[in-house]
This record gives sequence, structure tokens and C-alpha cells, in this order.
Amino acid sequence: MKMFLRLSFNHLKIKKLRTCLTISGLVIGVMSLVIMISIGEGYKTAVLAELKKNNPGVDLYVISQDNRRKDRVITDKTIEKISQMEDVEQVFPMLDGSGTMELNGYYYYGPVYGITREYMEELGLSEGEFPCSNGSRPELLCGGGFKQALFSSTKTVKYKDSSSGKEPQVGKRFTYESQFKLSISGITADEYDYNIYTDMDTLKMFLKRQMVDGAVPNQPKDKDDKPYPMWVYDSLTVRVDTIEDAKRVSNAINEMGFMVDSNIEIIEESENMISKVQIILAVIGTVAAIVAFIGIVNTMVTAVYDRIKEIGLLKMIGSDSDDIVFMFLFESGFLGAIGAVIGVVLSYLLSLFLNPKLAKLMDLSKGSRLVGVNWKIALGAVVVTIIVAVIAGIIPSRAAVKVKPLDAIN
Repeated sequence: MKMFLRLSFNHLKIKKLRTCLTISGLVIGVMSLVIMISIGEGYKTAVLAELKKNNPGVDLYVISQDNRRKDRVITDKTIEKISQMEDVEQVFPMLDGSGTMELNGYYYYGPVYGITREYMEELGLSEGEFPCSNGSRPELLCGGGFKQALFSSTKTVKYKDSSSGKEPQVGKRFTYESQFKLSISGITADEYDYNIYTDMDTLKMFLKRQMVDGAVPNQPKDKDDKPYPMWVYDSLTVRVDTIEDAKRVSNAINEMGFMVDSNIEIIEESENMISKVQIILAVIGTVAAIVAFIGIVNTMVTAVYDRIKEIGLLKMIGSDSDDIVFMFLFESGFLGAIGAVIGVVLSYLLSLFLNPKLAKLMDLSKGSRLVGVNWKIALGAVVVTIIVAVIAGIIPSRAAVKVKPLDAIN
């Protein structure tokens, strides 16, 4: 056995150029495969991380199907019942406080939602601070894109392009229902959020003070046109951890008589798109690996023809076919191992260079790893390459077995 190993190493040393070229082909093939698979894996991780950052779980949006039925409106009892469901992580109610809002001659006709402090923290801040629960006049938390929702029929310039729109917005005051001045305390981090929010408890007290004939503004009435004796919420955001949990909870809420919408389709479409990208990248990497495989076969076939006399001589001194096969399979496996290890190391080093560049190019969070070379991919690449290399040596080794002892003296 030692003799055959020594013969293999000696042949690789003698044919240095051929050995180096074969290993170089393997390195390129392994790098292509590892990088492509790693980009697919890293892209999946990065995209899902961005989705997770904006939506830490799967959100279900619950609204009433019939506000005139007492058993179909969203109340504190509804919130408590849903909160106690298995798999429900959090429940965020929204109270409708909409009214005509005016700011420097521009009008806002979108919703004004009373929300909890927990939900405000989910929205995040780009400037200012969250509205406080002062029990007096509500402070406003404006969505990062609220300027886009301001409208004026008399002005030719959009609010965001006006002199007022270019000034800091924190501290400015909306006129609510032509009589109340409500100041802006903060702006959310989402530039596509056109809503306006405020503290829910403060909004409840504020709306109570605006009651007319026992009816709170924006609160629905029952089928007898009477106001409900409890607070009725506009909607709920129910957060669960996984898509499977979302489907179970969604069915349970539907059975309660409420309408449920969700971001399940967005998540599933994103995952399907990522899977397709991974397949395409894996195919590209596999093509390069196949070229490297052909390179090993070519090298080993050439080695057989170069060593016909050596093989014939080995047979003359008593070496059997298994020894000859082992020698060639060892050579091809050794070349595969060297090429795989070097390819994996270079892939990892290349990923260190590419990740910050790609993260900046694709506007991902700092530290995102779009080329996700991990130990599983690295180990898998080494093992698969060695196996493929050994398989590539089978055809040449069979050719070597057919060499006759007399060929050594021809």
C-alpha cells in the first residue's frame, strides 16, 4: 500500500504543471459552486432578516364584518379572547380618531389611530419622541410619509415641496376639527407610512369630551342606532410567530365572525422567489463544477496513457487489479481534496470582501452577509468534491486495469 501511495505522489510531483492546472480547475469549480450556493443562502437570510426587522412575526389584520352587531364589533373582550389563543404573541388594537386635520393650509383626510405604546415602539422613530399619555390633548406621531398625504385644492406646490414642508415637522401643530391644536411629537421611521397616530388612552379621554347626546365621535352604533356602552376598535393587528401558527389563528378568528387579512402571501411569495434564485445560482455553480469534473477525468486518462509501462511492470511483479485501481482513485481523490480545501478557503476570503460591497449596493443593513459561506456549505463542498473526484477516477482506473504486463516491454 505504501509503495502505491509513494508512486502516486511521485507521479503528481513529476507532472507538476498538469497537477497544478487540474487543481486550479477544481479550485475554480469549487469556488463557483460554493459562492453561488452561499449567495443563495445569504440572500435568503438577508431578505428574510429585512422582512423580520419590519415585521418580527407574521401579522394578521382583523376588522369587523358588521359593526351594527354587538357580537361582531372589536371590543376589549375580543382583544382578551384573542390574546389568550394558543400561538398568539401580541395583539395591537387601533382606535379610530379620524377628523379633519389642517396644517399650514394643507388638509389631511387619512386615519388618526389611537395605539398602544408597545405598537408605537414597533413603528420606531426617525425624529422627535413618542406621544405621551398626558390625559389632556393628544400629541401626534406622524408616519414617515405623512407629507405625501397632505392635500390642498388652492396651492400648486405639494406640502413636502413647500417652505413649510422643508422645515422640521416636530413641534408643528395640526388643527383638528377646526378648533383643537394638536402638536406633532415625533415622526416614524417608515417613509411609506402615511398614517397619523396618538396615544390610545389620551385619545379615549379626548373623544369622551367631544361626546354629543352620549355618542363618542367615530364610534359605531348598533342596529337600533344606539351607541355601544363600550369602546369599539377599528382593527386589531395580531402577531404570531410562524405561517403555520398564522393559519391556525386566522381560522379561529374567522370562526368568531371577524374578517382576517395577513402578510402570509408576501412572506410565501418572498420565500418562493428566493428558492427560485437559489436554484438558478446552484445550477450556474454546478456547471462550473462539471467542467472541473471533466478536467479530472481528462487528467487521469492522460496519466494512464503516460504510465502504461509502469502499470505493466507493476503487474509483472505481482500487483493485482485492486492495487492499480486504488492508486488512480487515490490520485483523483487527493487532487479533489486539495482543490476543494483551497476553493473553500478562497471562497470564504472572497466573501469577506464581497459582503460589505453587496450590502451597500443593495441597501441592506450594515453587517448583512449576502454571501453566506458557513461551515455546512464548506464541509459539504469538500466531501462532495472528494466523492466526485474519486468517481471521476473510476473510468481511467478501469482503463489502467486492462493494461497487460507485456505492455511494459513494448
